[in-house]
Amino acid sequence: SAGAGYVKLMAVESEGQAMAERVNAALNGAGLTSQLTGDVMTAIWEKVALNAAFNAICGVCQVPCGGLRAEDGRQLARILAREACAVANAAGVPVSADAVLDRIDQVIFQQDAAHYPSMAHDLAQKRPSEVEAISGAIWRKARELGMEAPYNEAMYRLIKTIEANY
Repeated sequence: SAGAGYVKLMAVESEGQAMAERVNAALNGAGLTSQLTGDVMTAIWEKVALNAAFNAICGVCQVPCGGLRAEDGRQLARILAREACAVANAAGVPVSADAVLDRIDQVIFQQDAAHYPSMAHDLAQKRPSEVEAISGAIWRKARELGMEAPYNEAMYRLIKTIEANY
């Protein structure tokens, strides 16, 4: 994957704050970009929303991220991400759909067009994927909140069907 990665850390309990600070300093000292945050859930849900779009579609279609430049692929990615953001917001986690949609465009048009997400590799090599922790988790959280997430549910069921036929 092109570009620089980052780590966001949060101490779950106040007793862990000193440890989180030491880990943050060690990561930054090793040249890894790390940042302490008071609410890591927003970063987690932003990543889940991106993964719901890229991993699921690229896995099913067996294309790299740049393959979503085609208008239908781009729109489906945006729908999946918006749905994930709506679930996050309903769960009380402030996630900006606009920021996630901007990131989708950056990935497919600039930074990572040639990147094949892990789920695309898993499905191509007939391995179990992380669909349970991405599309499945969004769908289950939506149901728990009394919502629907039909696009993420569809991607989940498509990928589970592919895996069942290895």
